[in-house]
Amino acid sequence: MIAAPSLHGNILDNMDDGVVTVDGQGLITSFNPAAGDILGIAPDGCLGRLFAEVFVVAEGLDQFTQSMLDAIDNSELGRRTVEIDVGGERRLLTVSASYFPDIAPARSGGDEAGAAGVVAVFTDISEEMRLRETVESQFAELQQAYRGIDEANGDLSDALRKAQVVRAVATAAVIVVCLGVGWYAWDAGDPREGSAPRAAPAGAPATFVVRPRRVVSELTVPGRLAPRRETDVQSPVDGSVASLNFRYGDAVEAGQLLMELDASVARRERRSMRARHIVALRRVEELSAWENSRVVASSRRSLARTERALQQQGHRLTETEFLLDQGIVPRSEHDAARERYESLRLDVEAARQDLREARRAGDAETLEAARLESRNLEEELRELDLAIASASVRAPTAGVVLRPPAAADGGGPVLRGSSVGRGQLLLTVADVQALSVSALVDEVEIATIRQGQPVAVTADALPSLELAGKVVNVAAQASNAGRPPGQPALFAVVAALDDDIDSGVRGDLRLGMSVDMRVVTADRKDALLVPIGAVLAGEGGPSVRVRSPQTGKFAAVPVETGQTTPGGVEIVAGVESGDELLLQAE
Repeated sequence: MIAAPSLHGNILDNMDDGVVTVDGQGLITSFNPAAGDILGIAPDGCLGRLFAEVFVVAEGLDQFTQSMLDAIDNSELGRRTVEIDVGGERRLLTVSASYFPDIAPARSGGDEAGAAGVVAVFTDISEEMRLRETVESQFAELQQAYRGIDEANGDLSDALRKAQVVRAVATAAVIVVCLGVGWYAWDAGDPREGSAPRAAPAGAPATFVVRPRRVVSELTVPGRLAPRRETDVQSPVDGSVASLNFRYGDAVEAGQLLMELDASVARRERRSMRARHIVALRRVEELSAWENSRVVASSRRSLARTERALQQQGHRLTETEFLLDQGIVPRSEHDAARERYESLRLDVEAARQDLREARRAGDAETLEAARLESRNLEEELRELDLAIASASVRAPTAGVVLRPPAAADGGGPVLRGSSVGRGQLLLTVADVQALSVSALVDEVEIATIRQGQPVAVTADALPSLELAGKVVNVAAQASNAGRPPGQPALFAVVAALDDDIDSGVRGDLRLGMSVDMRVVTADRKDALLVPIGAVLAGEGGPSVRVRSPQTGKFAAVPVETGQTTPGGVEIVAGVESGDELLLQAE
């Protein structure tokens, strides 16, 4: 820096932005290190030289040079972006070039103000622009990927709508077939039921008299035989499997020894914890008598010594004051005695503070924390003792030993010699005396299933088998893991089977066996069913034509329909038992 004050020079030297100043005679008066790094020019070789000599002849700096020249004409150009070439490297700069009339000091020996000059402040934004270009490129790629995903979602939605349409058409076709069969059965029904259309004379319209009938609706879904109760057995310690006394799938009794675990790791942990517990007990004992501890006693002795020394020095100070007044001792001796007294007074304050700190180290809160730590260690020791005692793993209940799921922590079957962690799932004991059936029901049919509904279970492997039970759980959340997008949602349903299963039949049952679960979704003994031909569809909803007992004429009556079965259409409201309905002509 030339002719620059020290403070200004330090500021310019530590700026990240480049600064170049040129006075009215064209001489470079300022050129900080950041400017040299950005422009690729050594600052020491520029100061005091003509601007044209340094910049106009330099290659690759044309736009930067022009921005400074333009500032002379426009006074204040504002910020502009220029491109330079430094050693073959393309750089982008933001340049603010300003024209000032008094940038140079007055000439020595004269009163005239300094000549005009130019100040340029510039920043290298090359890296910022490269990052911006990278971000914009990545953003464009993300937009393209998003558009691809959106188009794929649209295709999936179209496919789902088509599947739903096909499904609706198939359902309608099944309903039409069922109604046709029902109408045929109704038309050929037993006259004693009072459910067949009333015979009409030739040329007279056919009618039907409404009578209550039983309606049973069932839903059959495939399922799997499963235990109703399962008990997980976890490893009580960290160690390895020393011996196995079972095979997965074996039937075991409650309390039967299943495996032996090597508890040496737990024993080492217990010894280490016992050592910590001994230290904690000693700490509690020490803090309980902390006032008489060595630390507090030492602090008290130190305070007593400094207090005695202060008292003696006080007597000495009094004596020197008297002797000074008598002219026997010089003032310097008295001043030395006073300084010694003040020093000892400070020592007494420090000793008192040390005693307070020593006592605080054994206060009630510290003692309580030590007691809590000791109790925590005692509880952990008891848990370890229990875990070590449980290294002989026994069956918690009678049942069948099942493999742990692969998704469990450290999942998969355990083998002799394999390492296990504390809390790791080793096996599951299933109670086969209480059985259940697990099934998945799609979103269309799940609304018809409720807890408590009776079920009948059959199996293709056992043709003569039929077990009774009832629904005990209907999942509120879908189980769609692994299903392709667009497929109907499936919900888990669990039915508990009655416990009074014959022992011979129970021996034929196997966990995981495929079964069919027939759920009675509705059973109404007094439902009012009418032939499909009696129901009229209109804009205002379904209706039937009912004969008036007074006039004998038929009048349209709006009705509320329920379930459609092979036997006809259920009428929930609008007609009563004994009403005579008009059937539509075929």
